[in-house]
Amino acid sequence: MWANVDDAFWAHRKVLALMEHPDGLAAIGLWTLALGWARHQEANGSHGTPGQVPSAMVYRLAGEQGPHLAALLVQQARPPGYDHGLWDECPAGGWLFHDFAFWQQLEQWQAKRDQAKRAARKRWGQDGPGLFDAGADASADAGADADASPDAHAGADADAMPTTPHPNTREANASLDAHLATASFDAFWGAYPRKVGKRKAQQEWELALRQRRATPEVIVAGAMRYRDDPHRVAQYTKHPSTWLHQDCWGDDPMPSRGGRGRSGDEEFTDGLRRAAELQQQERGTR
Repeated sequence: MWANVDDAFWAHRKVLALMEHPDGLAAIGLWTLALGWARHQEANGSHGTPGQVPSAMVYRLAGEQGPHLAALLVQQARPPGYDHGLWDECPAGGWLFHDFAFWQQLEQWQAKRDQAKRAARKRWGQDGPGLFDAGADASADAGADADASPDAHAGADADAMPTTPHPNTREANASLDAHLATASFDAFWGAYPRKVGKRKAQQEWELALRQRRATPEVIVAGAMRYRDDPHRVAQYTKHPSTWLHQDCWGDDPMPSRGGRGRSGDEEFTDGLRRAAELQQQERGTR
């Protein structure tokens, strides 16, 4: 299965606008890899939105820089006069190739595939009474191979193959979901500042995603804010499993400790000094 890319893609105004940004070439690399992945999904019977790229896949393809590059594909690749960039944001999370179904000719491709299936069933005598109407049989006879013109697909909607996913397809999709969860967890683990209890942290991560408490990009962004918080003290940093269990990705920045972000060692030393001063004062009053 091939993904369609216009041979003038390099000269399109959206691409030229994107290339004006220092990270434009990296964004185009993400776009290219994600296009192959999205087309592969359609070829293997995905039942999701055509052209949608989940956040976890963006992290897998581009690491922590993925959301930044995706934002460039939405905003930077939208020069004056255009309502859309190369990608659109999905309200439910992730991104969507703009006009994916049109440019990848999904209707024509589906028509050819259905026509080839009908022709194969007809050759093997598996089109029982009532399964295909006369229009479908004529279409199958007119073009038995998958390269026949899409116009020969007249009446195909009436004979569409069953839409219930094959067990193998369900297993493949479940395997892909698990793989994406693992890939996005790796991005979280790389960003989180304390590396302890990885197995338990991954269990909490998968639970948070299953319960739809947040999207992967929201959690990873929260972990990066926590990592970079100037008031976070290393010895008091939460275990990653605790941080995930408590939905800490939505927490406000930590308050200042002593006005200048003092470490725990500094506070401990300061406490010893004050205790020694009190002892000196007690001795002087005796």
